[in-house]
Order: sequence, then structure tokens, then C-alpha cells
Amino acid sequence: MKKGTGVLWLIGGWGNRPDSLQDAARRLQRSLQLAPPEPERYGPWGIWRPRQPDAQTGYDLVPIDVDDQGDLEAAITSVTERVNKGPRSAPGLNIELARRAVGDRPETSPTKFEYTVRAGFVDARRPYNHVAFDLEDNTDDRTLMSYMSALVESWQPDHLGAATIETKRAQGAKGPQVVVGRLTYIRHGISFDPNVLNAEVDVAEADGGLYVRVPGTPGNPSLDHIRQVRRALRYEAT
Repeated sequence: MKKGTGVLWLIGGWGNRPDSLQDAARRLQRSLQLAPPEPERYGPWGIWRPRQPDAQTGYDLVPIDVDDQGDLEAAITSVTERVNKGPRSAPGLNIELARRAVGDRPETSPTKFEYTVRAGFVDARRPYNHVAFDLEDNTDDRTLMSYMSALVESWQPDHLGAATIETKRAQGAKGPQVVVGRLTYIRHGISFDPNVLNAEVDVAEADGGLYVRVPGTPGNPSLDHIRQVRRALRYEAT
């Protein structure tokens, strides 16, 4: 199997929604249970822990038991307290997991892939809850759909797109806008006009919204068709 040479982001977000520590751990666990395991590509999930209390000597990736909700709650608490520099005093949780690539790889290939979430934030002036999930950029369409569906079912975002950093920059996505990629999920209720799309853009209804697929590959989607989808979202041309 050819290894990817870059990172594909599954990136999305949602508005104010309270999620307790237990809720977030259940959503996280559900997403990991539904996602394809792909042991030939990736190692086990872990959490970054400092080698020393001051973190001056770096971090080690320590495996966690994703089938143990208590382990996940402890991991979420640890990351949230590190981000907040102390115990949580307001709504909002931070999640940071990572896994390493396995097998022989080109020197330019990424060696670690992260899964980060901000959940449970409320009363924010702009959508602050988000999910970002790293994959190899040569992930095939079927596997990509499985990952997307796992994240949508678990976190119920307003939108989720699969794009490289180059694709995100090229389309001019800003702030809380939907990041459009080879495959993009848009929840019902988000303003979207499919009439501006040509026949090469596939739109399918599932998981409480629309999955929009443009020509190309996950790592190299058609930018012209991405611009069509952005027009359907009523974004200004870039």
C-alpha cells in the first residue's frame, strides 16, 4: 500500500452546546469505536504527557484504553487542566489524542496524527466547539466516508469537511466557515443552494444532513467544484 505524504484534515464545528465530561467521553469513545481501525497504517491512540512536570524535556505519547470511559474522562480532564493552567472554572473541555504512523515510510511522510476536540463551550459570540481529525492524505473514498460518518454520528457537528491545508487555503475558508473538501457534510438547517451545482458534484442525504462530494481525490479535489459548493453555501467568491 502506498503511504501518504501529507495530512488530510477532517475539520468541522458546531455552535453553543453544553457537554458534560461524561457526555464528551461517551462521544469520543463512540467515534473511536465507529472509525475504521486501520492497524496497517496507525498505531494505538495515546495522550501526550510531559516527561517532567515543567514539560521542559518534552512529551511522550502514552497509550490509553479507548474502551474504558474512565480512562477517556481522565485524559480529557488532564488536557483541559493543562490548557486552562488549572482546574476548569467555566464550561468547555479540551481533547487531544494522537497516534503514530506505522511501517516503512518516505522521509517526507508525517509520523503522527492527532485528534483534537473543543466541546461543551456555551455563550460564545462565535462557534467555538470544533473537531479536527488527521488522516493520511491518500485515504481512499470508502474509508474516508467511514471516518466522516463516525465523527458526524458521535459529535453531531453543523459541518465537517475533508481537506488538506493547501485545499483549505486555496478556497479562502475563514473563521467559522464550512471547510469544503473532496467530501463535506452539511447539517440540515445550514443555508445551502444545490441548484448552483453542476452534475459532477454529488449530493446525498444521510446523518441528518447532506454529504457533498466533488471530483478528484481526498488529497487533490477539484478546486473549481469546491468553489461551486462555496457558492451554494452563499460565501463570497475568492
